[in-house]
Amino acid sequence: MSSASRALLVSVAFLAACGGTANQPGGSQGTAYTVTVRSGGNAVGHCDLTGLRALPAVDVATPQSQGKQVQHGPLVRTVLARAGVQQFSQLRVVGLDRAQTFSSAEIDDQVVLDFDNRGTVKLAGAHLSQDRWVRDVTELDTQS
Repeated sequence: MSSASRALLVSVAFLAACGGTANQPGGSQGTAYTVTVRSGGNAVGHCDLTGLRALPAVDVATPQSQGKQVQHGPLVRTVLARAGVQQFSQLRVVGLDRAQTFSSAEIDDQVVLDFDNRGTVKLAGAHLSQDRWVRDVTELDTQS
């Protein structure tokens, strides 16, 4: 199987688990909230809230949180893998009002896209200080 065929199959599988094309928070104004996965700046997938909720979710204890002490959602690595991204050196996480860059090592099995009450997700993790969390995530951009 050629790499182009593999990429197409991965994209189809990602879209089957995820969907949507818009990139706005909330759905009250007729636009669906979507997280875009990029590899080196190129879009490799999109996932709306329904697709994110269809992915396996975990609970991560975050005692450093001033709010809820347990974050719940899919692992960031699961979302990336569904878009065909297995390896990366850095991940830039973009939200509506800020962006953070993480090393691959920081994105471990304790970093999730937590479902919040705003109809969006935030990147949160057990080993990340709360000032590094990103609310209203719109993009996950990996760099090799």
